[in-house]
Amino acid sequence: MLMPRLTGGLAAFIMAGLVTLGGVTSVQAEMTPKELQVAARSLAFLTGREISALKVAIIYSPDIAASKHEAEALAAQLGSAFNAGRVTLVAVPPVSVNVGELPQLDGKDVAFVTDGLKAWYPAIAAASKPRHIVTVTSDFDCVAGGFCVLGVQAEPRVQVLINRALAQQSSIEFAPGFRLLVTEL
Repeated sequence: MLMPRLTGGLAAFIMAGLVTLGGVTSVQAEMTPKELQVAARSLAFLTGREISALKVAIIYSPDIAASKHEAEALAAQLGSAFNAGRVTLVAVPPVSVNVGELPQLDGKDVAFVTDGLKAWYPAIAAASKPRHIVTVTSDFDCVAGGFCVLGVQAEPRVQVLINRALAQQSSIEFAPGFRLLVTEL
């Protein structure tokens, strides 16, 4: 089992008190570059899987302007690979996956869930759970509802939220030391 240690940039990031331990607020918004960085650094604490090249998908709806815009922005931020410490997020085609074509998530490790997909949260969870995909969003309602594993927000302060039950059902595990520093549901 791969056990990440609380060292380097994320440890300093966490120890600086930037990750909240309570008072989770829900603000629906497009994932910012800072939130992408927080998400990637949080993924460094996955255990039991190789984190040096996590294959990424972006789930979106072409019919929802906010979702389509966020998918385009995330794809641009990711490029062909996005490095954050020991984690590299690799954009392997198809990177952008239409919410109506969720079987295209096969072979992915991480899926970013874009803005405006609330009606599809159950389908996204049903598709990602058996594939052991870490679903990441900036919408804490998706995490609180049990449809996304990891929620990150950077403003007004950095917050990381994990849905422990969904993570367990999806065979996703984060290092115990990391789980102590974030909010789990």
